[in-house]
Amino acid sequence: MATKTLETLSDENATAAENACTCDPCECDPCTCGSESGQTTTSNVKSKVIAATLALGGLAAAAAAYAKVIRPWHLKWGATDEEAAAAMPGDELIPNAKSTTHAITVEAPVDIVWSFLGELGENKGGVYHLTWLENVIQPQEALAEGHDPQWQDLNIGDLVFFHGNYPPAPVIALDAKRSLTLGIDLDTSKAATWTFALHPFRLAAAPTVEHTRVVIRFREADKSGVNKVVDVMATEPIQFVIERKLLLTLKNLAEDAANQ
Repeated sequence: MATKTLETLSDENATAAENACTCDPCECDPCTCGSESGQTTTSNVKSKVIAATLALGGLAAAAAAYAKVIRPWHLKWGATDEEAAAAMPGDELIPNAKSTTHAITVEAPVDIVWSFLGELGENKGGVYHLTWLENVIQPQEALAEGHDPQWQDLNIGDLVFFHGNYPPAPVIALDAKRSLTLGIDLDTSKAATWTFALHPFRLAAAPTVEHTRVVIRFREADKSGVNKVVDVMATEPIQFVIERKLLLTLKNLAEDAANQ
């Protein structure tokens, strides 16, 4: 029988050392370590880790951008810093509440703007017309078309209806042709106020033409925990879409009427 020399044993040990598994057992099969399949498995794991890290980084960047740029923008869309900070009727009813303030300039006299604002509500003049979003919240028949003076006679205590799934909102404060405040579930933890204010003004370049600044404020108790997340990510954007559509519709209706 052949006898292995020390030199032969040394060469075999070196070869075994080169083929020994040195990879992490959690990442690949020790039996295939150093083989093409073992290297491929390790590469796949690393690729997945990198992809997951990049995805998390992207989500973090998107969340930061939403919190620092997008959310502040839509919470006071159209409103100046002064309008967002100014007191409005109904603010005192819910202390330490969270507010959103939106605004728009209407090239029409305040009387005309108020006549359309008075028609706010379901089955009235169509100011509160949100098309697809309105149908998502609750499918319903199209709002009544037209412009009827009988819809504009608002008084404190009158109920403004929006959707069948929600209780009507009573008028709790009213200054004709200047401001309208609605109360929503004021006796509950979901209390909120919705105020519409009209500010007539004239431009120096056209002193004979009256314009109207329309400011809307929605105010409710701030939330915490999961409810806060839902509020920030879902409720606030929906509220923004609703109020922006309302303001744009009000502007178009009033300006068309003023130009007739």
